[in-house]
Amino acid sequence: MNGNSYGNGRPNNGYGNRYPQRNQPVEPVRRAAEIDEKNFVDTAEKVMQDMKNFKQELTTSKIRNILSMVNNLYDDVRLDHSKVLTAEMQSRIQYLRLHLAYESGRDKAVKQLTDKADLMNFLKTIKDSRERLLLFCHYMEALVAYHKFYDGKD
Repeated sequence: MNGNSYGNGRPNNGYGNRYPQRNQPVEPVRRAAEIDEKNFVDTAEKVMQDMKNFKQELTTSKIRNILSMVNNLYDDVRLDHSKVLTAEMQSRIQYLRLHLAYESGRDKAVKQLTDKADLMNFLKTIKDSRERLLLFCHYMEALVAYHKFYDGKD
């Protein structure tokens, strides 16, 4: 057997294991369903501490673009005091998921944040709950704050 094989008959072209597999699962710091009003700040801090060790740099502008969309939702839901979200608000949450998926596909650092913070699953847990949406908004705000606290770059 020559040095250009993994032992499975496929050549590695001399690159060895330097290039990690795509789409390796990233374990979230805490599952979305476990995040509540008692632990969302600590969870956000832990996510951002872990993000410091990631090689791709998450810029403040990238995370603030996501926060901007979240803040638009927050401003509207804050004024409506019903416990159940309207169909229009639920549609806007779906659009935020779509936008987050797109940004995650474009930028590895955003993907890392989305996975570590379990943002996509968190958005799924909101369903029609005003309380869950408000919690998500506060969680995103905490992520941005701790990103800046741990020397987030602009």
